[in-house]
Amino acid sequence: MLTRDRAAPDPALLTEAEGLRRQWHQAHWAASPPWLHQVIEGGMPTLHSCFDQADLLIGDPSDVVGDFLATLKPYALTVPAGLGEEEFRRQNVVARAAYLLGPGASGMEDLLRRLFDPCLDELRTARHEVKEFLLGPTTPPSIQRFTDAVDALAEKGETVVRLRDHHTAPTPGAGRWSVIR
Repeated sequence: MLTRDRAAPDPALLTEAEGLRRQWHQAHWAASPPWLHQVIEGGMPTLHSCFDQADLLIGDPSDVVGDFLATLKPYALTVPAGLGEEEFRRQNVVARAAYLLGPGASGMEDLLRRLFDPCLDELRTARHEVKEFLLGPTTPPSIQRFTDAVDALAEKGETVVRLRDHHTAPTPGAGRWSVIR
């Protein structure tokens, strides 16, 4: 809304809006006991706010799992029937750091045991490796790496334009007839 209503949003209003969003999320999560299963429909609370509250994600290989990977918390993936675990891990990079659940949620008891005893979490190191492989290093922050890449690309573009302009610039005396022997 702030961006729509102004070409350059007032930084004080952005700060206030962010504070209000943070307060809303805190109030939402405080309103229910932490063990209560919630189904979220709509845009609030945000996906990343849900990640902050979660101890574990169970899903299928998707962008959501890739986003959750950034938390380094354990996650489980459901293996499609007829596809072995080894082949599933080969086909899906995120599966390399996931606990796998088979048909009928087989493996759930073992997964829950690991969740309640972090010493049994054998995939902690794998999550770090897969996170770095898929999301890049933690430092510098991704926004800085993105900004640096955009700046480098813009510089290359400017260099190409300068070279093109230099190459196509008329040479002194151009437009006059001359005979070169």
